[in-house]
Amino acid sequence: MNIILHNLTQIADEHRSDPPLYLRNLLKEALQYYVLNYVYNSAYADKLLFKGGTCLRFCFDLPRLSEDLDFDVVMGAVFTHQQFKTDLLTYFQQKLQFLDLQIQLKGKHNLMYLNFPVLDQLGYQINKPSDSTLFVRLDVTPAKGQQYQTEISLKSIANFSFLMKRYSLADLFAGKLAAILQRATLADGQLLPRFKGRDYYDLFWFLEKKVTPNWPYLFEITNYTSRANVLSGLKIKLTQAVKKKKTLKQDLLPFFADVGFVEKFVDNLDALLNQVNLLK
Repeated sequence: MNIILHNLTQIADEHRSDPPLYLRNLLKEALQYYVLNYVYNSAYADKLLFKGGTCLRFCFDLPRLSEDLDFDVVMGAVFTHQQFKTDLLTYFQQKLQFLDLQIQLKGKHNLMYLNFPVLDQLGYQINKPSDSTLFVRLDVTPAKGQQYQTEISLKSIANFSFLMKRYSLADLFAGKLAAILQRATLADGQLLPRFKGRDYYDLFWFLEKKVTPNWPYLFEITNYTSRANVLSGLKIKLTQAVKKKKTLKQDLLPFFADVGFVEKFVDNLDALLNQVNLLK
């Protein structure tokens, strides 16, 4: 059996009693390691800055799962999504002997979907009956701003060892605040606020860790120019979010095995309104 299928089968067998959507993200996490192992042991290692929820989980032990891999291309680096797609496909097909992988570029070619048709072979139905694909999404965009700090994290697990180039924790907090303040969706020609439970869980996590965001970097990547305006904007977003509890729960459920915890967290989201005052 192919090593990737072998690893995924072990995970599926060990977690068959867990919620299906949670298991799906566990399987995605296993595949993310293969992608990161390639990126940070290749010529792309100095070109891509790791960020987002998966970065927080792999580098800082964020207690929730994540589903995407987010990277920024370092300013001045030579990078094309098409070449990266070709190189990544070659790695999986030749190095790992996983011949069934398909990769699609979407959006403005910044979104890359790695499609692994493995669910039927795992004997586990998670998606629609007609779809046996497990996909990993990569979002690769140009870096914004200049007032951030680049750091390195070592990851050694199972057969993987690599050094990840990433933003500092203060920068990652600034990025999360920017996401909360600016996340929107287009509906009927209008931009409307969009709410994700993961954003508010991560915000609480940062506050519990007493992390100070990189304020100059946050101001660079948003339209906000003062801490007071950021705090005011956050409180407005939180006030709106507490009215979207069903939406927040649906977003968070795939990231936790404990359904009860998700329900309690969202039901007590009002407490975050007070916690935001601790932001420094």
